[in-house]
Amino acid sequence: MPSRRPHIAARLEDAFHAFRERRARRRGLVPIVVPFTGYGGPGWVRVLGRVVMRRPGPTPDRLAGIRGWRSFVSVPVRDAEVVVESGGVRHVIHADRGGVIDQRLEIDLEPGWRELRVSTDGDAVAAPVLVVDPGEGFGIVSDVDDTVMVTALPGRCSRRGTPSCSTSTRAHRSPAWPCSTTGCTMRIREPRSSTSPPVPGTSHRR
Repeated sequence: MPSRRPHIAARLEDAFHAFRERRARRRGLVPIVVPFTGYGGPGWVRVLGRVVMRRPGPTPDRLAGIRGWRSFVSVPVRDAEVVVESGGVRHVIHADRGGVIDQRLEIDLEPGWRELRVSTDGDAVAAPVLVVDPGEGFGIVSDVDDTVMVTALPGRCSRRGTPSCSTSTRAHRSPAWPCSTTGCTMRIREPRSSTSPPVPGTSHRR
């Protein structure tokens, strides 16, 4: 029968993160939820995010500082208790050992863009969710790299016209699905003719 005990590498990683969390709390850092865009359907939503340690201050300022390479070195909060509120109803969930929130909750919301209030230690932030209309018959699956979506990768690639990172902040991105009845807009890039000038910083190959 396989052992339920975590692998030694996982135990070492947990001990390292526990040390970093204790040190961060001694330095005055506090837990905060970094919300990711969630989605759902009739009667349910999937809540996504991560709990990390940040310096005290206005919530938007703290969220703005967690981008690019900082996302890789942020101190995660293991098993953090997270409260999700919607319509006056509270749901208590927990982050995993890496501070990641990924929970499906029984919450009934109208189709379209909605917001949940997500908090830990009383510090609430707005978590956007897209509730798909059950009558929706068309959508797009976008293979955008998770690293770009989650880290809000800034800088060099946005100047090269790369579609998957053409905006440098999470606030300016939106999922490409679904369309029409949920009120979303679908951006379609028209093909460039062979006679049109190339976009600066990109190569045009036939």
